[in-house]
Amino acid sequence: MITKLLHFMKVALIIGALVGIGLIIALFGGAFSRGSGSHVNSVSWLPKTASDITYHEDDGLFYHFCYECTMAPEDFQNFARESRWTLNEKRDFHGTGGRLRLGLPPFRVEANRSPNHYPFALVYENVARNGGGIRVIYDPDRQRLFFDESSN
Repeated sequence: MITKLLHFMKVALIIGALVGIGLIIALFGGAFSRGSGSHVNSVSWLPKTASDITYHEDDGLFYHFCYECTMAPEDFQNFARESRWTLNEKRDFHGTGGRLRLGLPPFRVEANRSPNHYPFALVYENVARNGGGIRVIYDPDRQRLFFDESSN
């Protein structure tokens, strides 16, 4: 009788540990994917003037939202103003690897340059010590907006 009880307790403990590990991975690993899309016409929070939107959203305790879209310069300026982003002009700016993360090919392939190199970009960054925060890069030449927000 005691042997059966001990066996049952071991099995219950193992199952509980596996469920607990699964929950930890789901909560802390960003395992809750809200969604993604490639070359869609719209997403709810971007202005209606945004087009050709590719995005990926991971929800959870550690979240990550990544978007790239086409937007005319004046529409981007309005969106940045409404979002209260203070933009900085950057030359020879090396941005994030968001296109790779979104499954998009690099749009610049130049000798001795990163595929994330922007000859000129409008940039907003509000980044915490842990690397989380908001990064906005607008490429006026290509009229492409890259937005990245993460908890870390």
